[in-house]
Amino acid sequence: MGLVGNKGGLLLQFSLYDKTFAFINCHLKSGADKGSKRSKMMATILQNIGIGKDSITPDATADYAVILGDLNYRLKSTFLQHIKNVDNSKNMLAELDELYEAKSHYRYPGYKEMPIKFNPTYKRESFSNL
Repeated sequence: MGLVGNKGGLLLQFSLYDKTFAFINCHLKSGADKGSKRSKMMATILQNIGIGKDSITPDATADYAVILGDLNYRLKSTFLQHIKNVDNSKNMLAELDELYEAKSHYRYPGYKEMPIKFNPTYKRESFSNL
């Protein structure tokens, strides 16, 4: 879709028996403090990724829609700020997770996320303990 370099989305939609499935794979903008840009990018993808001349978004017309890929949402916390709370991360999603915040502001209506059962990951600096 030419949104930003290698960022954008791809749609695979098909019918199986009497149900329609839409798989929307995306690669959203990376970087800290860009959660609102990621949400806007996802909205643009959903509005413009329709098949052919169909102006209705595929996730609205499908019986089942799945968004997957590199959403790049982050915790609103740095490694050094969060490391002391890492064991409690799963209980802090409402406070710190950009995707959780986006979902609560109706950016992904009707979508559900599976429970998170792992601690957050961070990029680390090469040759450093930080």
